[in-house]
Amino acid sequence: MSPTIAGLMRIGGWNALSKRYYSSHCASMVCLDDIREAVSVSGRDVLEFLQNLVTNDTAVLSNQRGKGQSMYCHMLSSKGRFVYDLLVYRPKDADHVIIDVSSKEKERLVKTMKMYSLRKGVHIDDVSSEMGVWAGLPSSSSSVVVDVEDSGHGTSCVLFEEDPRLKALGRRGVFMRDFQPLERAPVSEYTVHRIKQGIAEGPDEIPEGSVPLEYNIDALHGISFEKGCYIGQELMARTHYTGQIRKRLVPCVVKSDDTAPDRGEDIVDDASGKSVGTLRACENGVGLAHVRMARVFSSPGQTLKTAESGVVVEPYVPEWWPKEWTSES
Repeated sequence: MSPTIAGLMRIGGWNALSKRYYSSHCASMVCLDDIREAVSVSGRDVLEFLQNLVTNDTAVLSNQRGKGQSMYCHMLSSKGRFVYDLLVYRPKDADHVIIDVSSKEKERLVKTMKMYSLRKGVHIDDVSSEMGVWAGLPSSSSSVVVDVEDSGHGTSCVLFEEDPRLKALGRRGVFMRDFQPLERAPVSEYTVHRIKQGIAEGPDEIPEGSVPLEYNIDALHGISFEKGCYIGQELMARTHYTGQIRKRLVPCVVKSDDTAPDRGEDIVDDASGKSVGTLRACENGVGLAHVRMARVFSSPGQTLKTAESGVVVEPYVPEWWPKEWTSES
C-alpha cells in the first residue's frame, strides 16, 4: 500500500466527507482516465520539494482555509521551457499531494521527480490504479446536486474543488476507483467546453519547449513571480518584467463542414498568405490557436485559414482575458 493511500485511511480520507459534497455548480461528472492520471508525492518535505520544481508557490496548498486546496502549475526545463502541466491537490490535514498529469507524461514525470527526490524526505508513487481524475462540468442553471452511489466508502472523494485555473471550467479533483456518479458525461464534452474557454492541456496542446507565458499561465493562476528560485525561473522572470508577449494561445471557431484540420497546421492570412500562427487543437467546431497577437487582433476583417486544409479559423478573445493583452497588440 502506498504512503498516500495509508495516509488517507489514517486521517479519515474520503470517509470524512459528506455524501452531499457535490451540491455545487456541476451538471455532470467526467472521468478523465483517457487523458489524465494521478501521481502522489508524500512525506514531511513535500511542499518544500515541489517549491523548487514548479512555477507556482506551494503556499497555496498550506490549508490556511481549513480545507483541502488545489493549484495549477508547470514544470520547466533548465532553460525555462515547458515540460509538464500539472494540477496539484492537497487534501485537508494530509502529508501528501496528488498530482494530476497527462497520461502520456505520467511515467516520465514519476522518473523525473524520483531523480530530484534523492536525499529528500519524500516518496513518489504512481497511484493511477487506485485513484482517478474527474472533472465536474458547470451547470447553466443554479446549483445542481451531483450525487453518487454509496459504495461503502462514503463518497470516495479525495479532493474535488473549483478548478484553480478558471471558475468557468467547473470543478476538478481526484476520487478513489470505487466512485460511481449518477450522471456522467463523455470526455469529448469536457474537452469542447475547455477549448471554448481557451485553455490548453497536455503535451499535444502545449508542445514541449513552449514558453508558458504564451499559453496564458499568468492569467490562469499558474505562476508566482514573488516566490524563490525554481528550475527555469530566470526566463519566466525576465520575460514577465522586461518582455512583451507577442504570441498567445486563443480559442477559435473552426468552420469545417466535413474535414477537420490537423493539429499543428499553420494558420495563414488568406489575402497575403503570411503565417499568423498554428492550430493546436480542434474538436467539434472549436479550436485552440497559438497566434501572433499583432497579426490577428490588429487587422479586423481579415480571413484566416489553415494552410493545408483551407478551413476558415476565427479567433476570439475569451471573457477572462485581461484587457491589456488585446490593447498591447
